Amino acid sequence: MFYRLRNSVKRKKSKNTKKIQNLSVKNKNIKKSDRYNPKGFPNFHAKINSEIKKGAGSAKRKGRKKS
Repeated sequence: MFYRLRNSVKRKKSKNTKKIQNLSVKNKNIKKSDRYNPKGFPNFHAKINSEIKKGAGSAKRKGRKKS
């Protein structure tokens, strides 16, 4: 009985900022404010996106397959 209830509860989508925080970014010692608003890190967003793309998921989303 309980398993039905538990499965019917929708999971809350985690925000992207949590992923950004736990990334293995080469400048780990940047300020927290810069982590969310990285000025002066031109390659920062590209790195974040590539690291988020890794892991389980469709090949299309991970950028291996051209649509």
